[in-house]
Amino acid sequence: MFAIRNTLASLARTTRTNNSILQFNRLYSSKSIFVGNLSYEIKEVDLKQLFERYGEVKSARIIVDHESGRSRGFGFVEMNETDGAAAMAELDGSVFNGRDLKVII
Repeated sequence: MFAIRNTLASLARTTRTNNSILQFNRLYSSKSIFVGNLSYEIKEVDLKQLFERYGEVKSARIIVDHESGRSRGFGFVEMNETDGAAAMAELDGSVFNGRDLKVII
């Protein structure tokens, strides 16, 4: 009986620890968010400011053509999973600088 009680107590501690780790990962793990159909005039600072309304942005990159240096019309934003989901829900399909954004996590 004592061994079973110890095993159950150990299992409960492990479950609480795993739940804490999962919560920590959800809050602090980064997700890369694809942002498509961007206007060619948009700069990385503009993209970062757009997403900062929903939380801390770790990075914002606009992909450019290597030969011309011109934007290819899409980029990536890195932010935590919770804030990223909120940003995606609000921004996907919204109009930014005259273009309908496509936002995918």
